[in-house]
Amino acid sequence: MERMSATAMTTIREPLRVLVTDPLHRYGRDRLDRFTQLTVVERPTRSEFLALVSNADVLICRSSVVVDAEALDCAPHLRAVIRAGNGLDNIDAAHAGLLGVTVSSIPSPGVNAVAEFVLASLLTLSRRIVEADRQVREGIWAKSALCGTELGGRTLGLVGCGRIGTRVAELAQGFNMQVCASVEHPSADREVTMRAKGIDLLTLEELVEKSDAISIQVPGGPATHGLVDAQVLTHVKPGCLLIDVSRSGVVDHQAVLDGLRSGHIAGAAADVHAQESGIPLLAQHPSGVVTPHIGGSTEEAQLRIAAEVVRRVQALDQTGRASHGV
Repeated sequence: MERMSATAMTTIREPLRVLVTDPLHRYGRDRLDRFTQLTVVERPTRSEFLALVSNADVLICRSSVVVDAEALDCAPHLRAVIRAGNGLDNIDAAHAGLLGVTVSSIPSPGVNAVAEFVLASLLTLSRRIVEADRQVREGIWAKSALCGTELGGRTLGLVGCGRIGTRVAELAQGFNMQVCASVEHPSADREVTMRAKGIDLLTLEELVEKSDAISIQVPGGPATHGLVDAQVLTHVKPGCLLIDVSRSGVVDHQAVLDGLRSGHIAGAAADVHAQESGIPLLAQHPSGVVTPHIGGSTEEAQLRIAAEVVRRVQALDQTGRASHGV
């Protein structure tokens, strides 16, 4: 059953009830608090979330909650779900559409932040910075055992070349790297466009065999689940570096760990994990670098995201219609 119509919404003068379940820049919280009934409960339990969303007109979230059919069905007032960042893999957009709930994400403001994070990870791995830091903290000064590699002249393979991948390519080319990429839907036109940007379009199989470093930045979902599995990883160049900023399940981290242990993979950095708690798999190896999903966490990116969140909620408040639906 569809929710209250936009026409009916315009006759209601009460402020929109907005629920925020993940960190949102203070600018966004302050502005929303001026014209909405704002509730902020970060990382609620499942039962807390279901109770809170049942009274919300707008949900602003990231990855801490699962907005599935159960959650949507118990939220009769919900008009819009705004993912304050990239990806919709934790939101049942199809079921939301059946209920008249608009679902949208805000991917663009975090593109540069994630791309810079990929380059930071690449430099960290190539120069073994985290490994060196750990050793020095333990009083070990083994300079000769920590010889790294330079980026210039090496080949970076991009698994996924949308906004983030394209920006990564630009930054990597600034280090005089050669760049190749594999994409979900290759075509002659896409190949021409990418070649004009200095990016060679290859199959995934060709890419893993050619690249000195590989960065994975694809959305989650059935189409990409298990994309970079043990079979794919057996074909990477010896000494390859691997960076995962995609979504959990895209890369087989157990297979990556096995590659680190065998020495076939020289270093791996992961910003996404099966669970955002506990100790990730790659932390078991000294050449594994693990971070808590902070690729897009810069002051600048979060401010831009918050400003767009406010703009979309204001549009709903003023017109009764949510925009930017998927």
